Amino acid sequence: MAIAAKAPSGRQTKVILHISDLHFGRGFARHLWDNLCDIAADIRPDLIVTTGDLVNNPFRWTLKSAAEAINSLKTRVERTPGHTCHVLVIPGNHDTRCFGLIPLRWFTWFAIICWGIGAVFLYVHSRWAIAAAAVAAVLSLWRLLFKDFRSAFSELVVTNPISFDDLGIAIYPFDSASKTLSSARGRIPPGEFVASRRASEPLNGRGDLYRIAILHHHPLPIPYDHQFEPLLVLDNAGAFLSEASRLRIRLVLHGHKHHQDYSRISTKLESGEAFELGVLASGTPTAGSDHGPEGFNFHVLEFDSEGGPRAVPYQAHAGGGFNRLPSFPIEALDLEMRRTFENERQRLGREYGSVVSVRRVSADGDVYNRIEYRDLRITRMGESLTELPHAFTVYAGGDTGSIERLTGFPLSPEAAGLHLSIDTADPTAFALKRQSGKLQFGRTIQSGSAPISFGIRYYAINACAMSAMQYGEMYVPNEPPIEWISMKLVEAPTRELVLTVQLPRDTHIEGRAELVTSDGRENRRLAALNSGLVHDPDAGLIICRIPYPLLEVDYRIQWRLAPQAPVAIQAALRLRGEVTELTRQLLELQTPHPAASSRRGAIDALREVALQSLQISPDDPLEVAIMIYDPKQRHLKVVAASFEEGDERWNGT
Repeated sequence: MAIAAKAPSGRQTKVILHISDLHFGRGFARHLWDNLCDIAADIRPDLIVTTGDLVNNPFRWTLKSAAEAINSLKTRVERTPGHTCHVLVIPGNHDTRCFGLIPLRWFTWFAIICWGIGAVFLYVHSRWAIAAAAVAAVLSLWRLLFKDFRSAFSELVVTNPISFDDLGIAIYPFDSASKTLSSARGRIPPGEFVASRRASEPLNGRGDLYRIAILHHHPLPIPYDHQFEPLLVLDNAGAFLSEASRLRIRLVLHGHKHHQDYSRISTKLESGEAFELGVLASGTPTAGSDHGPEGFNFHVLEFDSEGGPRAVPYQAHAGGGFNRLPSFPIEALDLEMRRTFENERQRLGREYGSVVSVRRVSADGDVYNRIEYRDLRITRMGESLTELPHAFTVYAGGDTGSIERLTGFPLSPEAAGLHLSIDTADPTAFALKRQSGKLQFGRTIQSGSAPISFGIRYYAINACAMSAMQYGEMYVPNEPPIEWISMKLVEAPTRELVLTVQLPRDTHIEGRAELVTSDGRENRRLAALNSGLVHDPDAGLIICRIPYPLLEVDYRIQWRLAPQAPVAIQAALRLRGEVTELTRQLLELQTPHPAASSRRGAIDALREVALQSLQISPDDPLEVAIMIYDPKQRHLKVVAASFEEGDERWNGT
């Protein structure tokens, strides 16, 4: 079964130390090991992965020394209070074979055969029996000198997929060295693929986990050693890469031939979808003179929540210590975003082809919003939907904004019958500044059916300021006059998000519109997205395309307002301001007044005018009231009236 491990929390950047081919024994470079331990104690990795060849030969005392050194490293890293470091170990050919070439099992079987020959010849020729017994004794003694790798490292040896939830990482171990093969060749038993797939079932659907496979032998050829290539690359490397792609493993870590290298390979899944994974080979940090052409080496992997994983090589030459080299991204940024999309699609079981947001700002700051959700597909077999699981929630901009006419509409024949349902009696769903509704399809959509396209639209009244002066009136006066329109995806990932803002023609803004987010995961590609942003000031048009946007990220198109609005807009702004002020003043008159009030005299005068205009008798029970629409309470209020104080109509509409 898959194992879930709880890793330490607190640090934002998670660190994996990848070391391989330590080769404890003759020629072991103790000073480089001490230097490596100093670096590890400084960077405090959350996980240490060792991909085989910990010893030259699996002698009992050598394996003991290696195990003690690894445990000592773990203890030293964990000296920081509250910090936990996990250690995972897999075997290499030198850990399971004499001199890395002759499997230890052969000695056992050879000893058994010799004892058998001795028993047969015991009845015929005693000298043959003695010779066979002597050979068996020597081989048995030789075998007693060695120890099984797994028993030497006990709980550090990992055989099943294991997830570290706080790290957001899952490790898939593969043993390429324990199968009985001659020379230094490697092969993963087919049964291990099946077992790994079965054991990883609890992790299926966990798109938040970054999946890493660890093994000893090379899954890909690398430069320098073409002469020995048959001894380096797995005998069943193709099967391994196919299985790694099926398991959606994004990175493979290995060692073996003491060469550091990084490659990427694209494979095709059974669905026909292309899948890319990286292969990172670490050299040896301590194998004496048997190092690669680049010297001694190990890698540190940094997983930052505000960016993709990076590999940091450490390199040393004979007589010197390790130096940190420039880091490099494990995945290209566009691939990383696409991979996140694929993981979210797998987790949620649905996707959009694209989402297009169109926002048209009028001269008086009202915004018409139209958001099109195109080509919704159910990607998980057997799943169906009659409505979207999440409600659409829209907000009015500014302190004076309000929402009106939130509706849904079909964009494709498959969406006929679509309806956006809003509970108008629920103040949390139907309010002045916030409205939300459930989008019901009117039919069942399921995997394999044609995609469905639909949209929502609504008006945001008084949503935008049109100048810095007006911004100070609508918001906090001393804040930078920056207006914005945003979009956030929550219910399904999409391959592309298109943000379009249409400002009134000749709208004056300072500088250039830009795309911003408050989520650090998008920091690395904001510059590239902004370089592709189209802004035509004369037409007031702003367009930004975002490939594979992240869920739960607030993407904002923002612009800095000019001190004064355009002349064509100033009249509308002045009128709106005057009406707003008049409404505020009239609403202050809402409380009932005594008969002696001067306002009562105005009401009596209005009653006289009404009597004359309507040509009715002064004795008729005519009453006059002035009512104002209160935008905050969403109903009419009586602010002055001819009826007396205490009349229940003062509280009516």
